[in-house]
Amino acid sequence: MKRKFVNAILFGALIVASSSVVQSCKDYDDDIDGLQTEITTSAEDLTSLIDEKVANVQKEITSLESQIPALEEAYKAADAALNTAIENATNDAKGYADIQAAEAQTAAIAAAQNAVEQAKSELQASLDAANKIIDEQGKTVSSLLEADKTLTSGIEAAQAQADKAYALAEQASQTAAENKAEIEKLSTDLGKIKETLNSQITIFGEQISDILATANQNKADIEAQEAALAQVKADNEKALQALGNEDEELRKLIEANQTSIETTQKDIEELKKSVADNLAAAQLYAESLVNGAKKELQDQIDNVNIDITTLKTQYSNLEGEINQLKADFASDLNDAINGVNGEIDGLELKVNGITTDLTSLSGRVDVAEDDIEYLKAALEELLGSESGDGDGSGENPGGTIEALEGRIKANEDNISSINDSIASINENLLILSQNLANMITNIIVQDTAQLENVYAKVTRYTTNPGEAGKIYYESNSHKVYFPYKGASGASTLEMNQYNVERNGGYLYLTINPTNVNFEDTPLMLENSLGESANNGANNSYAWSLDELDQSQRKTPITRSGLENENASSNGLYQAKLILDQNNKFDAPATNDKVAYAVVTEYKTTNNKTNEDGTTEKETKTHKVYSKYEISLNTVEADHLTDQDIELKGLYVDGTTPAGSGTGCDLKFKVGVNENLGGYLVMSPERETPAKAGDKVYMKYLTCVRACKSQTPTTNDENLVNSMNANAGLNQALDENNEAFDKILINKNIENGAIYTFAYYIWNYDGSIYKKEFNVIFTKVLIAEQTLAWSNEPTSTSTSVEFEGDPKFNTTACMTSARNVWVSNATKVKVEGNVNSMANNAFKNIEFYNNEDNVVKDVMISGVTSSMENINVNAIAKMTLTYDPSAVEYGKTYTIPVVFYNEQNNEVNTVNIKFTMNRPTKYDNNIVLIEAAFNGNQTTAWAQYDQNIDGYAYYDINGSIANTIDGAVERLQEFDACHVRFNDPTDYTRPENSAYQPSQLPTPGDYNMIVPKQAVVDEFVYKNFESGIEYYRFSNIWKATKTFDIVFKSPIKYAEAKFENNLTVLYNGGELRIGDSRISCQDPSTATTKEINFFGSAADVRIDNVSVEFAEPGNSNNALIGAATVESDGSGIKITTTNTVAMQRDTDIKFNLKVVDKFGCTSYKPFTVKVVKNDSGNGNN
Repeated sequence: MKRKFVNAILFGALIVASSSVVQSCKDYDDDIDGLQTEITTSAEDLTSLIDEKVANVQKEITSLESQIPALEEAYKAADAALNTAIENATNDAKGYADIQAAEAQTAAIAAAQNAVEQAKSELQASLDAANKIIDEQGKTVSSLLEADKTLTSGIEAAQAQADKAYALAEQASQTAAENKAEIEKLSTDLGKIKETLNSQITIFGEQISDILATANQNKADIEAQEAALAQVKADNEKALQALGNEDEELRKLIEANQTSIETTQKDIEELKKSVADNLAAAQLYAESLVNGAKKELQDQIDNVNIDITTLKTQYSNLEGEINQLKADFASDLNDAINGVNGEIDGLELKVNGITTDLTSLSGRVDVAEDDIEYLKAALEELLGSESGDGDGSGENPGGTIEALEGRIKANEDNISSINDSIASINENLLILSQNLANMITNIIVQDTAQLENVYAKVTRYTTNPGEAGKIYYESNSHKVYFPYKGASGASTLEMNQYNVERNGGYLYLTINPTNVNFEDTPLMLENSLGESANNGANNSYAWSLDELDQSQRKTPITRSGLENENASSNGLYQAKLILDQNNKFDAPATNDKVAYAVVTEYKTTNNKTNEDGTTEKETKTHKVYSKYEISLNTVEADHLTDQDIELKGLYVDGTTPAGSGTGCDLKFKVGVNENLGGYLVMSPERETPAKAGDKVYMKYLTCVRACKSQTPTTNDENLVNSMNANAGLNQALDENNEAFDKILINKNIENGAIYTFAYYIWNYDGSIYKKEFNVIFTKVLIAEQTLAWSNEPTSTSTSVEFEGDPKFNTTACMTSARNVWVSNATKVKVEGNVNSMANNAFKNIEFYNNEDNVVKDVMISGVTSSMENINVNAIAKMTLTYDPSAVEYGKTYTIPVVFYNEQNNEVNTVNIKFTMNRPTKYDNNIVLIEAAFNGNQTTAWAQYDQNIDGYAYYDINGSIANTIDGAVERLQEFDACHVRFNDPTDYTRPENSAYQPSQLPTPGDYNMIVPKQAVVDEFVYKNFESGIEYYRFSNIWKATKTFDIVFKSPIKYAEAKFENNLTVLYNGGELRIGDSRISCQDPSTATTKEINFFGSAADVRIDNVSVEFAEPGNSNNALIGAATVESDGSGIKITTTNTVAMQRDTDIKFNLKVVDKFGCTSYKPFTVKVVKNDSGNGNN
């Protein structure tokens, strides 16, 4: 009753897009009160948080929907398994138990399926409700908090369903022991759903929960602030002071504005710059809050704009007072706006300016209205008294002016207080922005596979090299020396101590958000008790994480990317595990099997109000933890030997030297204008993930011998000392040294000298091994040059020698650099793998002197040539010999001819870029016969040869001229050139396989032979190719004419014309028809040729003939007794019956059925008249 639990019961993919939102452990309890006011004050931030939660809920819904098909398949599989269990159950307790287990399993899956559906429904319902709240109420703080509550309720309900599904998966796990692995995966997957949904209950974990809790706790305070704001109308100074001192009042202020914090900040900044810039925004805002007050205000403003000139004319006795009033207004209002840029023309702009100042912080609109109403009344009183519309008293306009001045002074104070409040708001927003920027939300450990430290007890001091006269160990001091005592930059260990690797490898982790700058942020390892990472005897080994770096690792983790110097664009970082103390201990390291978490800190700043009412900044530190899943892996080290080490080369640009040369293990070669040098890479390398067996404690590289190219057997100590001046040489290098893996050699290098380097390794157990390597650094003396040569074959010879153009004597080594060349070059060799690409086409390079005598013949056998001594001073020219039959025409081959000095160091290279051209002189001799073509297609009239039965043939001369009788025949005779054909059809394709020709036209036999099925089906050979093959070299053939060929049967298409007035008498008459009574022209011939159907003269292409009625259903056919081909095959015999009471002459239609040798069937029609025989007998 075993079976597989389909797809591990469902989809480990129900883990819902979680890695970017799972929250780490945080201790925000101390600072949540300080942050809550700042966060909830910012409607913009709250909007983005709710948007993020809405997006995450949508992702959860999409993920659940994508897994429903997997649940359905799992249920079907479980149900099938239940049926199988019932069918296979034994009639005992075990059988009953098996059925019960299968039933329980099916029920659990069905219930889990229902739970997932319910979870999806709960999430969708909460998402729809939240969107409705926001759509109807806008993104206000109250609506956003209500939407968050709705989303949280839905997520909690979905979580309950996920818990239920998780429990059901656990149940299925307990009832299906044989499927334990798959069902455990279901438990894990649903557990992850549970965790992910739990993480979604708030946007940032505990942060929003605490914010909402605090908001509820402070509900009474918020209501109190509403009442306090109502008092602002009566007492501006008290309200502004409350605004500056009470942070909670900022929350109320944003709720009243009901716009995003971004718009509020913009209004605040614009207010600070210019009151005039705020006019439009303030007017719109006033319209929404005061409703229809705008029109009334505008009417009053229009009244203010009454033409002053008219007023002066009407009230000349008050002209001086009005002018003074205008001057007073201008002076007072300019003072009120504290030097704000821009001139305010007219009383309308002044009133609107004051309105803007007050309404930009909300709650102040009513105060502005009081001022406007006061000004309106004062102006009406003033203007009315002047016009006589009042009580006629014209009382003291100066008193009204004084009252206005008082109100203006009060508004000046209000504006000053508002500016103070603005400054306070800006400071709080700045603090909030900084705190949000520094906030770290979670840490996820991605990979710990490379974490490993090795250790060993120092018990050895040398095995190799054991060099005479050098001390590696002193018994009295118990010191072990590396590479030996007295060596420059040597290091020491103590016998019987434990030597531990300081570099424990890299830990890879992602940290959210991705824009955090970790330049000054420490990373720590702590266990669940808050203790740092220690192990070994008495916790003497203390480990920590080095500075955090951006990670560029791509495998197996594919997340990578760099944004700036200290932050990773996607949060992928790496940190090195290091040993804090020195690496020498009295006891071995042990694996304590304690799980550690990565811990980091971030700081936030709040404004703290002291008892005396003053404020000061307060900084708090918070910690964020990863999961406790990091274990310190400490293993005992092995040791390497001299067989495990190697010295390799690497150019500065990252490329690898081509290989070793004569007398050296490594050869660096650079061009004329390049600098000598490169990296010496000491293997094994640290950068590759290494396990214990591949690690060494220290490395040491030193130059021990150097010989100039002119004196290859004499050591030059000056060269040795100069070489060892390169940084990294003559120095014991530990794992933290940048030169541990490779040393850059870039100074004091003698061109062509052979340097011998001794490479030492020091294992963790104290053993030392050494190996020597010979290295040459060489620079080319003459710049590389290229000769572009081409040649066209002119005969059938397979060995063509030629001197190309430009000639060899034009190169630098033969002209401007000849002295350098003659002084240094003593050997020559053809390098590269040219012959491996050209079928050994290139035979040799020959050098001649001025008398055309051979100086050196450099044979090219196989891939390359051998090194040859040469007297370059005698060279006057160079030639190349090649085989035209082995070269691909039109392709360029590079043949490097390299000259060396006596020490086999390169002097210069001359590259021959060779191209063989194809001849074309006879290409136009192929002519398609126009009369033989219908468009681009020619008909091949099939011919038959009994010696190739089953096939048909066609002489291509019927379609193409000059292949035999014309110029091409003469070419074949004199120049060995002929026409060659090619069929490009792909006969591996099933639809083509039955038509593959057995022979294509060839010189001397231009017949094309095809299977007879090609004639029956009239297969078209498309794009049939023809071209001249020059000098019997098939490799330089090219198709110059292409056309289509279709094979047809001449017998099938031949039109047979029977003699007119064929008659037979009725009754008992006979009619004989032979070839003489039939005319049938062969369409395959250019001249007239008859096709015979009968007897010994019958066409060889005809297989058999017979006679049939053309109209089998015609009743008159009863007049015919027989219509057959005579037994001797000589013709057709038709006889009539004598049973029909014939009344008149009647025509009977027949077909001569012809089947040819190719299998084609054709019908040649003819008509015979049956004539009524009054005498009773007759023949025709």
